[in-house]
Amino acid sequence: MYKILIIVVFAIILCGIIIVCNSMPEVAQDTQLIMKSTFPDMESELEGEFLVNPSDVIFHNSQYIVADGMDARVKIFTDMGRFVREIGRSGQGPGEMIAVFDIALNKDNNIIYTTDASSGRINSYTIDGEYISTIRGFSSFNQIEYNSGRIYAGSFSSATKSLFKIYDISGEFVKNFGEQFVEKINESKYARNLYSNKLLSYGDAIYAFYGYIPYYEMYDVDGMLEKRVLLNVDFFSDTYDQNIKNLLAGPIDGRLRIHSFHSGVVFDGKNIYYNVRPKTEKLIIYVVDLNGELVRTIPFQTKFSLPFNRLLVAKNENQFIFTDRLNAQVNVFVEK
Repeated sequence: MYKILIIVVFAIILCGIIIVCNSMPEVAQDTQLIMKSTFPDMESELEGEFLVNPSDVIFHNSQYIVADGMDARVKIFTDMGRFVREIGRSGQGPGEMIAVFDIALNKDNNIIYTTDASSGRINSYTIDGEYISTIRGFSSFNQIEYNSGRIYAGSFSSATKSLFKIYDISGEFVKNFGEQFVEKINESKYARNLYSNKLLSYGDAIYAFYGYIPYYEMYDVDGMLEKRVLLNVDFFSDTYDQNIKNLLAGPIDGRLRIHSFHSGVVFDGKNIYYNVRPKTEKLIIYVVDLNGELVRTIPFQTKFSLPFNRLLVAKNENQFIFTDRLNAQVNVFVEK
């Protein structure tokens, strides 16, 4: 009787394993991310060759253009990670910033645009470091992109019920755009947080990738919505559902328990790459197609002790570029 009971229990467990395995998304893991390089050298004694709080990176003409958040500067490094120059400085005068959060690049004219969320300004500089001009807004700017002679800035507005603003290159305001499209959160005082997004430019379109809402949007250069796509990824949906429950429950001990389902997102025109940590301590890249379907995952070769200190900020062919906020460095991984 005892042996029969053991056999029955084992059969039940085996069936459960088979059911769970069959219900898991079938996604390929043929490659992994391997650390290629890290900069700046923490032992370097060169003046200026350090980072304080890197927040964004653009790779252009074999150089890394790095937004160094709380140091209020943009810093240029070679493709080997050697410091070249810094742009801007701390302050509130012309060409100065309190904190640079995001950067964009006009590749035709090599003009860098920076957002200073603390002072509600967008500064522009030549890539050689010469200050050009400042755009002042009535609300703070966070995300920024450039496309077709226009500047696109993330700027949540409860007054206009919009999410973004367009300026021309002379700094003239063009229009607000972007609908606050989730009824459950529109009236919440935390709506600004839940609509946090990453603006990215590709081709003749502007894309908004949200961190708390499982959607992405595509706009034309005039700010007209072309499509809004639901991300059919269980981890994203589960995180969103839990965020809504916590939003309705309200803060606990003064803290609202909402969480982004990713720590950085990049886009190559074909797929969207989300840096995620789904219910485990392992960091992994989710690759999602333009229909919102999870098509594959890319694990890291190394397991990190504090995985969400790395923010995915850029992709250059098979290289993925992260800011390491704990060590104040930029990490470059290669997919192999």
